[in-house]
Amino acid sequence: MKSLFILISLSLFILSCGQSNYDLAHSIYKAGDYERAFKEFTFLANGGDVRAQYHLGYMHENGEHITQDYVEAARWY
Repeated sequence: MKSLFILISLSLFILSCGQSNYDLAHSIYKAGDYERAFKEFTFLANGGDVRAQYHLGYMHENGEHITQDYVEAARWY
């Protein structure tokens, strides 16, 4: 029972860390630092964060920090 509690606690901790990282990346994006936001979103997206994947698609579609690329945008969307 104790190990189950530890496993659940660790899982919740890891999930909350991911949320904080996304929120940080989104705040950086909203501040207009597209270069840094792109790096943060890429890291999160490669880890499976669908919100970060969406933002990478949006950034590729609109050419924010990178060259506009509709094919790459579609891949991330």
